Amino acid sequence: MSSDSLEWVWQLAVMSNWGHRVIGFGILWWMLSSVSAQDSIRTEYRYSDGIISSEGYLVEGQPAGYWRSFYPDGIRKSEGNWRKGELEGNWVFFDRKGRLETTLEYETGLKQGEETKWDSLGVLRQTLPWHKDTLDGLQRILDANGVEIQVIPWQKGEKNGVAVDFFAEGREQGRIIRRRGFRDDLLRWVEDINRYDDQNRKTGVWMTFWPNGSVRLEGPFKKGLKEGVFKQFSRQGDLEKTITYHLGKQVKDAPESAVLDVRQVFHSNGGVANVGPWRKDVPMGTHRYFDQNGHLVEVKVYREGSLAATGMLDSLGRRTGPWKEYWKVGEVKAEGRYLEGLKEENWLFYSREGKLDQEGGFRRGQWNGQWKWYYSNGQVHRDERYRKGREEGYFLELSEQGDTLAIGQYERGLQQGMWLEHVNDDVRKGVYLDGERDGVWIHLDSEGKLSFKGEYVSGIPSGEHVEFWPGGARSVVGGYKGGLKQGNWRYFDELGLLQLVRQYKAGRIVKVNGSKTDQ
Repeated sequence: MSSDSLEWVWQLAVMSNWGHRVIGFGILWWMLSSVSAQDSIRTEYRYSDGIISSEGYLVEGQPAGYWRSFYPDGIRKSEGNWRKGELEGNWVFFDRKGRLETTLEYETGLKQGEETKWDSLGVLRQTLPWHKDTLDGLQRILDANGVEIQVIPWQKGEKNGVAVDFFAEGREQGRIIRRRGFRDDLLRWVEDINRYDDQNRKTGVWMTFWPNGSVRLEGPFKKGLKEGVFKQFSRQGDLEKTITYHLGKQVKDAPESAVLDVRQVFHSNGGVANVGPWRKDVPMGTHRYFDQNGHLVEVKVYREGSLAATGMLDSLGRRTGPWKEYWKVGEVKAEGRYLEGLKEENWLFYSREGKLDQEGGFRRGQWNGQWKWYYSNGQVHRDERYRKGREEGYFLELSEQGDTLAIGQYERGLQQGMWLEHVNDDVRKGVYLDGERDGVWIHLDSEGKLSFKGEYVSGIPSGEHVEFWPGGARSVVGGYKGGLKQGNWRYFDELGLLQLVRQYKAGRIVKVNGSKTDQ
C-alpha cells in the first residue's frame, strides 16, 4: 500500500474512533474487491477482532464516494461522502445505540451550513451555523418539546451580539425573557425582561423588538401598570420618543420626559437638515445631517455633549466608509473604515496627546494582518501579526531604546517554536508548544553566562533542573517528576562545595541531609 494510502488509513481510523486500537495491536485488516474502470477499490477496515470499523471506496489511494463507519459492536456510527480525500456533502452521525445524533454539511473537508443535534428520543435540540469550518450566524437551542428557547449570535468563531432566551409554554410561547450581551466571546451583561410577578402581573422592564432584533419600545412595569420612563426607538436604534407613566397613566410635561427629546432642524425648502436626541440642550447619541435633497451627508455621535465620532451610515443604519473617533478633549482617538458596521482595513489609534499609539488591520471586525504599538517617543513597542482576531506569525517586542525584549512566532493565538525573551536582566531561550514551554530551556544572566538549564513537557517541569552561580559553578541541582520535585535536591556554594541536601517525594520534603523531617 502506498504512503498516500496509509495516510488516509489513519484519517479514516480517526473518523471511526479506532486509531488507538490499530496502534495498540499493530494490526490493520482490509479487504479489496470489485475494482472499477476508474480504479475505484472497494475497501473495508476492521478492528483487531475482525468487526468492520469502516467501509467504502478508495480512488488513487484516497477515500471517494459513500463511506460508513461502525462502533466496535457493529452499530452504525457515521455515513457520508468523500470527494478527492475530503469530506463532502451531508454527513450523518449516530450514538452507541444507532440513534440519529448529528447531521452536518461539508464542503471540501470544511464544515459548511447547518449542523443539527438530536436527543435520544429523536427531538431536534440544537442547530449550529458553520461557514468554512467556523461558527458564524445564529445558534438555536430547543427544549425537549422542540420549542426554541435560546438564540445565540456567532461571528467568526466567537459569540458576539445579543443572545435571547424565550418563554417556552402556553400562548405566550416565544416571549423574550432574558437578553445576554456577548463581545469577543465573553459574557458582558445579563438582563431579565418581560417577566410576571407571583400574581401574574407585568413587572420590571418590558421590551418589544423590530424584525431586525433592535429594541422598539422599552419601559418598566410595577404591579402590572406602566411606571416610569418608556422609550421608543427607530429601526436603526435611535431614540425617537420618551413618555413618562405613573400608575399606568401618562404624565404630561414630566421632567423625566424632557431628559431626552428628539429635535429636527429644517432647510429653507422644508427638508430636514439634521435630527438627533438632546438632554437639557446637550446633544446626545446619533445625529444625522442631510442635504437639501434629503440625502444623508454626515453622522455625528455625541456622548454627554462631547463629539465622540463622525462618519456615515448605510441604509440599514450600520457604520460604513471612513470614520473618526475622538477623545473628550476633541483630539482624534482613532480613524479608519467600516464595512457593514464592522471595522475593516487599516486603523490608526492615537494617545490623548495626539501621538500615534497603535495601528493595524481589521477584517470583518477582527484583528487581521500586521499590528504595531508605539512608545511616546515614536519607537516601536510591539510588532506582530493577526489572523481572524488571534496572533498568527512573527512577534517582536522592543524596549523604548530599541533593544529586543521578546521575539518568536504564534500559531492560532499560541506561542509556538523557538522564542527568546528578556525578563528583568535575564535572557530566556527555548521552545513553546501550543503556548507552553516544551523541551530544554536556558537562562542567561546580564553578562551572557548560563544561569539556568531545565526541561519542560507541555509547560510542566520535568527531569533535571540546574541553577548556576555567576562564576559558572552549579548552585542548585534537582529533578522533577510530573511537575513536582522528586529525589535529592543538592545546594552548593560558589566554590562548588555541597552545603545542603533535601530529599523530595511528590513535591514534599521527606529528608534534610539524610534526616527525616515532619514537613
